[in-house]
Amino acid sequence: MEKKNTAEDTTGALLLLNSPKNVRLGIDHQSWQIGVKFKGIKAIPPGPHYVHYSLEDEHHQHKLSFFLFIKPNSIMCRKWSEEKQQFIKMSEEEEEAYIEGVKNHDFNLNLGLYPIERYDLWKETTNCITEKLINKLEIILLIIW
Repeated sequence: MEKKNTAEDTTGALLLLNSPKNVRLGIDHQSWQIGVKFKGIKAIPPGPHYVHYSLEDEHHQHKLSFFLFIKPNSIMCRKWSEEKQQFIKMSEEEEEAYIEGVKNHDFNLNLGLYPIERYDLWKETTNCITEKLINKLEIILLIIW
């Protein structure tokens, strides 16, 4: 008997830990005011995505963001840095522990669903953005910061 692919097998997740209160967070063309229970986004289709956020403390005037490239069944993790006032990457060891938690569904109740109803527009907008390009952008941003 052949196993059917589930959304979990073909999509990815983004874990965003320790989010500050009153953040407006979005992915691609959609954004939300997130609450204290929010831990990230699940069922993200494969491909390039744009994560953006702003703080109420700054009256949402300054938008911070990063690109990521989701592969099927991948889980990416970031955590809020109070010092840098942005989401940062974790150490590999720390990330591995959280990835296991996501795979075990420990965070399911705190993960929002990707807004799939707007995905076709996003896919059309980003059809020329590759994983290689996102990696190059990330290196440039590291040099700037």
